[in-house]
Amino acid sequence: MNKKSLMVLILFLIFILTGCSRAQLNGIPKGYIDSYEFYEEDGFMDYDDFAFYVYESKETFVNDKNYDKVGKNIEDVKGYFLTLANRLNDDDRLGDFIFDYEIIDENDYVRIKTSEGEPIGDREYGKYDNYDVYFFDVESLTLYYIHSNR
Repeated sequence: MNKKSLMVLILFLIFILTGCSRAQLNGIPKGYIDSYEFYEEDGFMDYDDFAFYVYESKETFVNDKNYDKVGKNIEDVKGYFLTLANRLNDDDRLGDFIFDYEIIDENDYVRIKTSEGEPIGDREYGKYDNYDVYFFDVESLTLYYIHSNR
């Protein structure tokens, strides 16, 4: 059995034994009432994911110390979404990406996990090489999750 098959089997067993969904493994807070997920089926090393989750209130994110207000970082947050959109477009998968950049404002909440600056071989990760962004739009009560690793 090759490494990829073994990894898929292990993840499958984790899902079954723990009852976890992929959303929970990705750190998506529980309590969402609706969702749209487009996770790359064969995503193992280099892959891109997009999902959104609708909540009944904003309290989960307002009270979570891992989330910050977007504030003046609107263009920074947009940069991650634009990078993902370009990659999905290159892979002819842009139809799976449902996002309006105009909804990002300073009152929304964001959590960004990035490998920027960490070593990889003989170089370091760049800003858009490996990241997870959790963007919560206060007006629509929607959490957008994106992952890209290229």
